[in-house]
Amino acid sequence: MLHQSNDNSGGNLNIPFPISYYSEQGWKLIPCHGIGPAGCNCGSSHSGRSDGGKHPLISDWPIKATSDPHELHNWFGNETKNNVAVVCDESGLVVIDIDPRNGGDESFIALESFLGGAIPKTVTALTGEYIVKGKKVRGRHLYFKADPTAQYIKDFSRLGYKGIDVKSNGYVLLSPSHHSSGVSYEWVDGLSPFDTEIVELSMELKSVMIKGKKNHKLPNESDHIDFTKFRNVIASSSAKRELARQVERIAKKTLKGQRNVALNESAFVMGQYIAGEQISLHEARNALFEAARIAYAGEDADAEIASVLRVNGGGFEAGAQLPIYNLASDVALAADDVMSLDELAFMAKMNVVNWEELWSDTSEEIWFVDGFICSARGHTIYSDPGVGKSLLTREICACLATGKSVLGLPPKDPIKILYIDHENIPKTDIRRSLMDMGFDWKDLKENFILMSFPEFAPFDLPKGGQELKRVLEIVKPDLVVMDTASRTIQGKENDNDTWIDFYNYTGKILKSLGIAYIRIDHTGKNSNAGPRGGSAKMGDVDLVWYLKEVETDTKFILENEKHRVPLLQLEYTIKRETEPLRHVISTALDWASITKRHLKFQEIVDAITAFVATHPAQKLGLNNLYKAMQTICKENGYSRRDFDAARLEYLRLQEEAA
Repeated sequence: MLHQSNDNSGGNLNIPFPISYYSEQGWKLIPCHGIGPAGCNCGSSHSGRSDGGKHPLISDWPIKATSDPHELHNWFGNETKNNVAVVCDESGLVVIDIDPRNGGDESFIALESFLGGAIPKTVTALTGEYIVKGKKVRGRHLYFKADPTAQYIKDFSRLGYKGIDVKSNGYVLLSPSHHSSGVSYEWVDGLSPFDTEIVELSMELKSVMIKGKKNHKLPNESDHIDFTKFRNVIASSSAKRELARQVERIAKKTLKGQRNVALNESAFVMGQYIAGEQISLHEARNALFEAARIAYAGEDADAEIASVLRVNGGGFEAGAQLPIYNLASDVALAADDVMSLDELAFMAKMNVVNWEELWSDTSEEIWFVDGFICSARGHTIYSDPGVGKSLLTREICACLATGKSVLGLPPKDPIKILYIDHENIPKTDIRRSLMDMGFDWKDLKENFILMSFPEFAPFDLPKGGQELKRVLEIVKPDLVVMDTASRTIQGKENDNDTWIDFYNYTGKILKSLGIAYIRIDHTGKNSNAGPRGGSAKMGDVDLVWYLKEVETDTKFILENEKHRVPLLQLEYTIKRETEPLRHVISTALDWASITKRHLKFQEIVDAITAFVATHPAQKLGLNNLYKAMQTICKENGYSRRDFDAARLEYLRLQEEAA
């Protein structure tokens, strides 16, 4: 709703809030005619037109638009009744204008479904009020950051979506302006510029909004998936379980603004199972349709639901691009089973466990930072705001990427880091701190991959997980950092379903690939109650660390609050030094255990080196080499996991020598 305040800006100038706030953001404003009891105060009836209260008071408004307090005082001070507008291109804005009178609401639902739910939440305003199909509805303005080099389309009619305009070269009215329909422009609760940031257009929106973009195409009948070939599929048990989960999820999503997106996401998930021939489109669509009717209770919403659950151009078809195939749990794979090459290739992707290797693997966990950050595990590091958890994590990652000592511990071989940062400005926050730590860009360029404010879809959506998976396939990191967790999701942070979805769509991908990850997080209102968010938030991680400040900017306690792996210690005292900037552990560690683990690793590397030197014809394929050295491994107690890690180190040393 509308935010009101008596605050002024510009010294003694009388500039009402929120106009003063808009000017402080650098928005270029202009005055427009206001709306009074007799209509537009310009004196015209505007008969047959809809521009009452919308046309500028000044000529040459594109040139005269300003954020100067003195000019704003002249236009809006002394209780004038003028409306206020922002000039979009001069203010770095592009606005999507949804007009329900021309089918904008229905078109927006269809557009959202066409783009796979990739329309991010951003600053949103309610505009005029109208009667459409016997119901009162409001128009909407969605604000996004504009690319100054781009030219935007004027509307979405070319794509078949009526009632959605794009404001980029013109202006839009702002709260608290009055609309000719009798209401005032007002910000949506929680989505005002005072509550949240204006976000950038998603890649999908850019592809259809920017002129000259080549990576979009209109739906074409020849491009559609033929779902009829899945008509007689008998549902698998895994597909039935997933459908039941999605039905329950949809029935709970009762809030407007969430339910269409949630329904589209569920269609995406079930599309994967349909294309994997695990369930028919008819069965999945009917179940989701009935669940949606529960969520839309009390409304005649069948047409809206049908639009979201359409067969072509929606979530089902998008999900079908990434099929999930069935591996029946009751089918035992005997060692002497004869498979075709296609079957072997398919089964290789299913990660069927080799029981003999599993039982013979007695290795300990591989630690990137001993007793703190573990390979292939999920971690959370959280603290009160301003304590420096991002600073600590950034230093740890830089040290791991360059093979330097972490927290004063013995240095290890470098690993590759993917750091996804939605919080810090590279030029100031990140570069400055890394320089203070003694790093140069040449040190970091190979193994420290930093993504600053990347345009991922939310990680609690299927699309977000698939986008991250593609990045993982390209970058091949050992450790992924998400700074901060709340910036990577779309759902409510306190909703357990959000974090269940995060794990199903993203966390599971990281774990299946054996990639460790760290989610940086904040405490809630009560710092003793753990990280902010629902209880399920900690369900998918293996280690949870709480960074507590003891002495301002100098001394901290790192406490473990959850661990699924054995730990030498549950608490560390950490000092922050300034010249150079670094963090060091000041508590004692079990150096004997740490040294023993390191020496055993080096012993296996030496054994591989000696074996290959005396068997030059031996292939270096992982399984072949292990089988050739199996007797040596058993005699010396080398587990398969330790062997695999040591072989990678051997190959790295060979590359260096070459």
